Amino acid sequence: LLYAIHAMGLLYLASALALGGGFIYMAVRLLRTRGVRHARSMFMYSNLYLALLFFAMVIDRVLPLR
Repeated sequence: LLYAIHAMGLLYLASALALGGGFIYMAVRLLRTRGVRHARSMFMYSNLYLALLFFAMVIDRVLPLR
């Protein structure tokens, strides 16, 4: 959505799509297995997801790749 309203650029869009795809994959895997191990790994990925997405936002503002 941030790309669509021109608040972020292409680097953010690519990062959001890749990280979001990984998040969806892990969510579907957790729905199918419902194991504690997969729940823990999804929680850890969600922390990494947020950190990398915020990092992509910062880099997108610093590097003008529009």
